[in-house]
Amino acid sequence: MKSSIVVPTYNNQDTLEETLRSVLRQDRDDWEVIVVNDGGQPPAEFLTLSDPRLRLVEAGANAGVSHARNLGLSLATGDLVLFLDSDDILGPHVLSYAVGVLADPSIDMLGVEFASVPDSALREGRAPDLTATPGPPREVTATDYYDFISCASRSLFLPSSTFFRRAALLREFGPNPWENYKVAEDTLLFMRAFTRFKVMLSAAPPQVIYRVRAGSLSRDLMRLECIRIEVMDDLSARPATTPAERAMVRCARAMRQGSARRYARHLLREHRKAEARRVLRGDLTRSFNGRSLAALAMLELGLKNAYIRAQGLLGRRRARRRG
Repeated sequence: MKSSIVVPTYNNQDTLEETLRSVLRQDRDDWEVIVVNDGGQPPAEFLTLSDPRLRLVEAGANAGVSHARNLGLSLATGDLVLFLDSDDILGPHVLSYAVGVLADPSIDMLGVEFASVPDSALREGRAPDLTATPGPPREVTATDYYDFISCASRSLFLPSSTFFRRAALLREFGPNPWENYKVAEDTLLFMRAFTRFKVMLSAAPPQVIYRVRAGSLSRDLMRLECIRIEVMDDLSARPATTPAERAMVRCARAMRQGSARRYARHLLREHRKAEARRVLRGDLTRSFNGRSLAALAMLELGLKNAYIRAQGLLGRRRARRRG
């Protein structure tokens, strides 16, 4: 069973080679890597490695990571496909593990455990051990997944840690499964995938390192929440005929509500009270929920600081429960 690894990149001269070397260290040989340059410096100009299984593709103008992933998918020939970010690192046994699990034809998607590691720690040589093989995976149902992500602050699945059966991905979502959002495009695909696929999740230890960069887009919290609201509005408006699709829509609405409250909190910290009111009122017009109503009431009563503290306290309590 051959694996296709699609690696979108945009001026990642400092990390791309380390990412590709983690693929070269795999204990399986039946793989291909498709590096899609999304309008940055051509990788051929700075990569010092070569391998006949490594293919470099120019995407043209910078069109975003979703376009690059879809282009890579169109060129893939493997039975399995992994969308590896150009600064993340694979453990040496992850392809073997994925092939073993997805040998079961009823399974179309597998997430493996990942470790989030600061970029500074990786540059200092402080990285978790990825050599231990995890035990048997467990199935994650749509209900399990939607319940988790509707209140969680971390992900169960990342592009770099999720294997798809390529034929199933194309069959269910067409040639462009990655939709054109700069943030939360992965959450959108995973949420849709749970309405179609049987999904498995590996146990610890981790098999992938997710590099956390201080300046990454995901750290721009206001922009993240604003785009996430847009994504969840998009998802909530889609037809839902099956129980799984209806569960997905309920989850999207709950996630939108959480993002709206967090966005309002960020606005208040910047003394933009009128905008925060509009965000919360807009949330209530879509779907009534007690938390947004309580937040709006606190603002109307002039309790801005109390609202900010309450939201922070709720976030810390949820984090402790999950931890």
